[in-house]
Amino acid sequence: RTRVPISKKYTLQIESSSGGHETILNVIATKVQQFSGLTRYEVGDSVKFGKEKGKLSTGRISAIRFDKKSRKKYVEVKVLELHNENELMDGGKSMATVVIQENDLQGHILILGGKEYSQVAWSK
Repeated sequence: RTRVPISKKYTLQIESSSGGHETILNVIATKVQQFSGLTRYEVGDSVKFGKEKGKLSTGRISAIRFDKKSRKKYVEVKVLELHNENELMDGGKSMATVVIQENDLQGHILILGGKEYSQVAWSK
């Protein structure tokens, strides 16, 4: 990422099809107060989510929306299925999608490929 100063050369512009009166904006990232600081989540991240720590689900963030009226962010998550305690599967075109509040996000999931998985030293 490169920080670009806003000047005449670079300007920030939000395009809207309804003349600028939209109340819901799509955003690409959000920061949530968690653990000992802020955690950044972006569209495409694989995450754990849920209201209770013992009953967490897994999924991939497909959209983050900011409601200007309520000043809240809502996260659209495509649910991934857990197989064999360490394999996540997506349901293809029939994946379930849920909308949660940003404070329901409970952490990132690191996804490894087959070659990478065998190179990790696992310990309990």
